[in-house]
Amino acid sequence: MDQKVKKAYFEEIEYQTKQINRLKIWLKNLLIISSLIIAIIFFVDKISMIITVISYIALIIIIISLIIINLAIRNGSMNVNNIIIKMEHIK
Repeated sequence: MDQKVKKAYFEEIEYQTKQINRLKIWLKNLLIISSLIIAIIFFVDKISMIITVISYIALIIIIISLIIINLAIRNGSMNVNNIIIKMEHIK
């Protein structure tokens, strides 16, 4: 029974680590997009008010998304650490 539980824990660690790495890629992409939006805000500020307002709204949405993704990465990492601790107690 212990081998099956260890294997299940190990598979869960691999799966969650893969998902955490995917979230890190999303985090990087959103940071790049937010930088581009900030550049748009600075350069288009004098030209078009509509584009500026849309850029500010998009920036707020991206910042909220970044916060949520950071929380997901933190919680996922804590969960992986908890699974590792449970695996050590099985030994």
